[in-house]
Amino acid sequence: MKFGVRECANMVFRAKTAQNIGKYQFKPGQPVLYIDTATTSSVEQATTTVYAQGGRGNVRLISWEGEKTLTFTVEDALLSPISLAMLSGADLFQGSSSVSKVHFHTTSVATIDLVAGTDTAVDGYIRLGDVLGTGEKLCATNDSPIYVIITEGDGSLTGEMLVGTSVAVGDAVKGNDGTYTWTPSASGTADQSIKITGVSSSGIADFASSERTVIEAGKSYTVFVDYYLDKNATAVDELQIAADNFAGNYYVEADTLFRRKSDGVDMPANLTFPNVKIQSNFTFSLSGTGDPSTFTFTMDALPGYTYFDKSREVLCVIQVVEDQNNATKTVQPVMPHNTTLEHKKDEIEDSKYIGYWAGAAGGGTSGNAD
Repeated sequence: MKFGVRECANMVFRAKTAQNIGKYQFKPGQPVLYIDTATTSSVEQATTTVYAQGGRGNVRLISWEGEKTLTFTVEDALLSPISLAMLSGADLFQGSSSVSKVHFHTTSVATIDLVAGTDTAVDGYIRLGDVLGTGEKLCATNDSPIYVIITEGDGSLTGEMLVGTSVAVGDAVKGNDGTYTWTPSASGTADQSIKITGVSSSGIADFASSERTVIEAGKSYTVFVDYYLDKNATAVDELQIAADNFAGNYYVEADTLFRRKSDGVDMPANLTFPNVKIQSNFTFSLSGTGDPSTFTFTMDALPGYTYFDKSREVLCVIQVVEDQNNATKTVQPVMPHNTTLEHKKDEIEDSKYIGYWAGAAGGGTSGNAD
């Protein structure tokens, strides 16, 4: 039998020992990750050969082979939090009973309205409700600074900051007369606005003070806002890559197809690696051009026992099913004239759908308009 190989493999990673990844607990043998989006996969074996040499011409007389290595490499088109944690060896946080919120950094371009203050000359209000999602809140803790930077006409940053005697998070509602009603941050409020009390310009050297932005009531400026959001901890997957974290060992089974030369039938093939150590090296590119980034799992195959034989350790087992035949199948039409398969009236949104028309008796009988 001769066969060709031109198909990527689907594979499953099984836990070698009990382990936790994120909020999930895996027992030995339990599937941890399935990869069915691989672009390529390869198995490479390498050995070192040394020779005894002598005689005229110092020819090779005897050879010894050793230091055999087997490397299994998989390139995946997509990642998940669990697969990235496995690849990098990182700790994965996916929420806990003791943590309800986490900080998430973001930036936005917004407008600051300057109005006359009650206790200060000018106060500034920035409303971010148009750019934040429903339920998203600005973080109001001291560890979550808010920076407001003046922008130029083309949107570039000037480096000039707007500061104040205090910066608060809450809700700002603008009235028809241009005044604002301010609700400080509290439980139950949206907290999607920023108030800068006593606005002043910062970041311009004293000798160039004339170049500072004019701060007076009634003016508005486009600003770049750097801030943090409060996100529900259960909605954020947080990978924590530390210096002492490395990828682990897994039992890997890969399924692919070998095509038989004699009749072109695809034969199922299975590759079993009873003990692989994932290399912790990884690279992925964040680029807006070119091909999308792929994610490479490079695994060193180590000796191990398969589930069914504890008498011999192996690096890899390859099984090919030779008696595979083309399956017989019955093809049914997908556009049959079968009333039991017709859509119901409430499933049809188009009023011009030919199966239902407004003049039909009861509004739900099939028919055609005259």
